[in-house]
Amino acid sequence: MAAWFPAWPLAPRQALAAPTRQGTPGVQATSPTLYLVPQDATVVVLHTHVATFQLQPLADGRTSLGVELLFRLKNPSQETVNLVARLDGRSGPLAPEQAAAFPDLSASVDGQALSFQPLVVQGNQALGLSLSLAAEAQRTVRLRYTVTGLAGPLAGLRYDPAPLRGWSGTPSVRVTVQIPPAIPPESWLGIAPDGWRYGLEAPAEMTAIQWLFDNGLPRQPFHFQFVAPSTWGQLQAARQAAVSGAPPDAFRQLGDLYRQLYAAADVATQGSLRARFYALALAAYTDGLTEHERQGLPPAAATELHLRLADLYRNRAADVGGNAALPYARLLVEQAAAALEGLPADDRRRAEVMRWQTEGLYLLLSDARQRREWPQALQLIEEIARLSPTAAEQETLAEMRRTVRVQQALDLLEQGQRDAAMALAAEELSDLQLQPPPQFQPLFARWQVTVTTGLAGTTLKLTGEPSPGREADARAALEGLLQQWSTALTQDGRAGYDINLAATPPQATTPTSLTLTITYPDTASGVPLARALPATADWALLRELLLQIRPETTRRSHLLWQQVSLRQPLDLRRAGDQWAMMATDLERQAAQFEAQAAPDVWEDVARLETALQAHVQAANYRVAAQAWRDLLQESWVLVELQAGSSLLGTSGQGRSWLVTATTPSQMLTFDGQMVNPGRAALSATAGFFGLFLLAGMLWRLL
Repeated sequence: MAAWFPAWPLAPRQALAAPTRQGTPGVQATSPTLYLVPQDATVVVLHTHVATFQLQPLADGRTSLGVELLFRLKNPSQETVNLVARLDGRSGPLAPEQAAAFPDLSASVDGQALSFQPLVVQGNQALGLSLSLAAEAQRTVRLRYTVTGLAGPLAGLRYDPAPLRGWSGTPSVRVTVQIPPAIPPESWLGIAPDGWRYGLEAPAEMTAIQWLFDNGLPRQPFHFQFVAPSTWGQLQAARQAAVSGAPPDAFRQLGDLYRQLYAAADVATQGSLRARFYALALAAYTDGLTEHERQGLPPAAATELHLRLADLYRNRAADVGGNAALPYARLLVEQAAAALEGLPADDRRRAEVMRWQTEGLYLLLSDARQRREWPQALQLIEEIARLSPTAAEQETLAEMRRTVRVQQALDLLEQGQRDAAMALAAEELSDLQLQPPPQFQPLFARWQVTVTTGLAGTTLKLTGEPSPGREADARAALEGLLQQWSTALTQDGRAGYDINLAATPPQATTPTSLTLTITYPDTASGVPLARALPATADWALLRELLLQIRPETTRRSHLLWQQVSLRQPLDLRRAGDQWAMMATDLERQAAQFEAQAAPDVWEDVARLETALQAHVQAANYRVAAQAWRDLLQESWVLVELQAGSSLLGTSGQGRSWLVTATTPSQMLTFDGQMVNPGRAALSATAGFFGLFLLAGMLWRLL
């Protein structure tokens, strides 16, 4: 069966969109960090590195992050080293204009303030520090700055020590995060890497978490993520309000907060966190609907909950993608429909919700198409049509509807259900321009042949069942064949051939059949008839039979009896190979049509029509190929060798073989015993003459 599926988009204009990120535009929820690295290769080693981060909530809802980075440097050499160290951000050297993001950035060496100096790194401006280390001396450099841009419902810090590998040595590392009471442990979402512990180095009322590494820099970045204090406070209040008996709107507010957290989590790196907040938001909205039903409120009171659920399912479908999105698409369609019932006709949100519903329907339509569930696909198209108001969309949907109907017909056609296929798309399937040429379509669906040959001559009885829709063509071809044979035999002056054609009308359980009977004496052969056959695959089996059927006869006499041996070599595989080659060639052409078909784009009706024609043509060629294979599998020949003579009443002596066009070459042999006609006649004459003499002698004696 063909593996063609139209490349339908999820929607005519827009697919299911990725979730919208919440929070302040342009502000990252993860803190930027700075590093001190050597400008050039140096013998100075990084002996100890201490990083301390202090979180503090701000009045505007954001979170500030105070950072202190300590670098204890050591000169192991016996000479003084003048060191130039560079400030790097996450993406490389820190340019002077980028330093504006850190207004309180400062540096000190052994407690003494140190000014930054300009550097040039690969032609770009950067900032750095210059310091001198005496032989075998140590110096401590501190960087201090504050990040005040941690905004949004999710916040966090990320410190990757990988840039510090630019230093020589295997430093000891200590990283501490100081957390205020406004960020309680219940609001913590992620801490990495493992191995952290609670620390003691924190101001009063703060909690510290700490990592210690004595064998060099860790491979994994340090990461601490939490719910922003302002959002956490709102969550606590919403949880207390969303209790049994509360208005459904209380559950909506709780669900909205979880939905904000869900949208803020990164799709690529925080999939499990998104799934967690999705489940919490879903539970809150669902509880709201349950409370709405329990309180017996009017349907319109649940509209906002249905809207939120529809948006939640829409975003979740975009998250998971593929087949996993299908359950969410179904739920999206249901919730969008429920929301539309409650929205006023003039509500501006109706158009957006209808677009969501259309997106979900297109996703389900794509799945139905892939599963080749054409009735379901047609039903979904009708639902989309009710939501698509423009004439252009209706035109596209009409072409989609036609394409699905034709594709369903193609499936039925390839399953052998021709009548059902034609009932669906007779016009498209019957287009002569999309059919294989007549010589590539078999005239007959099967042959049933009986061959009787021996001493009395040869009779071939061929019963052919015409291919569906080609009954008239098959009969005309056979009648034309009889005319050609008559002309050829007359011109060659050959006699003794008896050829007849009979038709059997269709019955309740049997289709129309045509029977061709050919009889000729043992002194003739079928070669003259074979030479007059058209050189097409339709007559391959008949041609082989006419060329090969002429058994070799051997007689051995024993007194009044004779031993008769009939030997007939038979190999019909050339006919089978010709039929198989026809099927292979048609399949190859069908594959070419599929490959050459342009991708289906629903908005481009012309391209869609071109692709549809290519797929119909490919299906028709595959059907013709299968017809040749069926002809090869369902045709058979019954060969009977007879050594008897009707004159002597021994016509029943013989043997039969059933062969097909795939049967290997074989020698058909039959040995029979019968009365020798000549010797039997001579013996009868001698006996009669002896009786006559005996009667005469007895007459004289009387």
